[in-house]
Amino acid sequence: EKTALKGTEASKKPTCDLGLGSWVPKISTELPYQPGCAHSSNRCISRGKNMTYLNWAWKPSGCELPAFSPRIFLQTLRSRKLLLGGDSITRNMFHSLKCLLTADPEIAMQKGKMALSMFFPEYNVHI
Repeated sequence: EKTALKGTEASKKPTCDLGLGSWVPKISTELPYQPGCAHSSNRCISRGKNMTYLNWAWKPSGCELPAFSPRIFLQTLRSRKLLLGGDSITRNMFHSLKCLLTADPEIAMQKGKMALSMFFPEYNVHI
């Protein structure tokens, strides 16, 4: 029997351990963000990076991992600030998150006060 992730509609069932699972071939070849995004795979491909990781997805054992939803992510963070601290790897994660969150054209984003920051006024979320 499959269990659901905490916070989903079927969360009355026990939650699962997302750390237990395996990498499986990805069925969809669609990117989770627009190809024109400043930090998309097109930029990496043009620089000769190995992009075969896009053909794989993490499959937790015993539960379903829902697709990323910018709206649910921002609703979860409503009226909060998220700080990503680190080095160039964290910077890449920031740009990837930015691409994921701006994939929905109806979500308004403003440039934050800092160089690498963004603000989502509808949700009062600062990243």
